Amino acid sequence: MSDRTKNIIVYSVMAVAIALFIYAVFVGNQQKQLEEQTSPSSGKEQSEKVRSYEAVGEPATDDQPKESDVITEEHDEEVQIDIPEMEKLTPPEGQYADHFSKDAIEASRQAARNFAEKYYPFNGMEPQEHIENARPYMTDEMYQKLKRENPRPTAAVSYKEIESMDVYEPYEPNKEQLIWKVRIQGSVFDSKGNKTAEESMDYTLQMKEEEGTFKVQNYMLNVPY
Repeated sequence: MSDRTKNIIVYSVMAVAIALFIYAVFVGNQQKQLEEQTSPSSGKEQSEKVRSYEAVGEPATDDQPKESDVITEEHDEEVQIDIPEMEKLTPPEGQYADHFSKDAIEASRQAARNFAEKYYPFNGMEPQEHIENARPYMTDEMYQKLKRENPRPTAAVSYKEIESMDVYEPYEPNKEQLIWKVRIQGSVFDSKGNKTAEESMDYTLQMKEEEGTFKVQNYMLNVPY
């Protein structure tokens, strides 16, 4: 046998031995991992975890009522609810119909409406135009008083127009004199015609009868009555 053949045999045997050694190590590691997974300690840890979860969601014992029982008992009880009575607005002590004739009420109301309808609109180019327009619906004394006033337009207030108007009795009517409340919703414009504001004005108009005709004797602005 030649030296070359001997060397081949020796190297082959060594390769086989090394392969067997590697295989034995691999098989040993797999067996060890399998034993660890099936060991009693692992089962103990799992059981402890299970017990810890059960402690959190522990079922009710016989001494503790179930939620369904509590709900049933609550529904079995008769529920009584006290509903308070609605508060009623105290009616006024009287109305104009208790003290004045129907004709006087209607005539004075219309005069109050006519006055407010003519007096509220304002024209900055003619500052006293609204006073002249409302003159037929006011007494001479009031007209002279308003003439002494000299309203002036401003940069933001040059014109005023009525959007809506309501005329109504005061909550506590005066049995000696007819007084009307007039609420006006108006729009305000500047000199260029641009709308600058919306406003609400409350007029309290004191009426006076002169020769069978009712006129505004005096007025108050934005005061409760």
